[in-house]
Amino acid sequence: GQAFLTDIDAGTTNSDVDGGFTTLLSPVFDGTAIEGAVIGYQRWYDDLFGAAPGLDQMDISISNNGGSSWQILEVVTESVGAWVTVEFPIESVITPTSQMRLRFVVGDYNDGSVVEAGIDNLRVFGVECDDTPSIPGDLNGDGLVNGSDVGLFLALWGTSDPDADLN
Repeated sequence: GQAFLTDIDAGTTNSDVDGGFTTLLSPVFDGTAIEGAVIGYQRWYDDLFGAAPGLDQMDISISNNGGSSWQILEVVTESVGAWVTVEFPIESVITPTSQMRLRFVVGDYNDGSVVEAGIDNLRVFGVECDDTPSIPGDLNGDGLVNGSDVGLFLALWGTSDPDADLN
């Protein structure tokens, strides 16, 4: 229900980071809770105006030891004028642990740029597959749809066997 933004100042158009940086840290989360876990988020980054446009950045990092050390996920320098959806399989970047953290650092490192950033829809997710046949109609799981599947279908017809529910 909430996005994290560098600033919201309804009275002016100045809603940026000035002369330094802003850091957003996630709480510790379990990257092993689901096999093949993916980190996803939406980000907004803009650095098109001011005295040194295009020279600043937002660094996004991940830690698997509660924040003692960090691995860069991405360095954002492009101002696209839209929310960008990003996803990273955790294990493609770092070994998943139960002590994972994310860090977002946006900075105005040069001469007075207007640097704005936002993070929204942060999530850790994965896909769990059940044991249903991967080919529609392959009821016995042998990778083929043939008479064996029809025979199994007819044998289960009208029974109370939970495998007979084919819809």
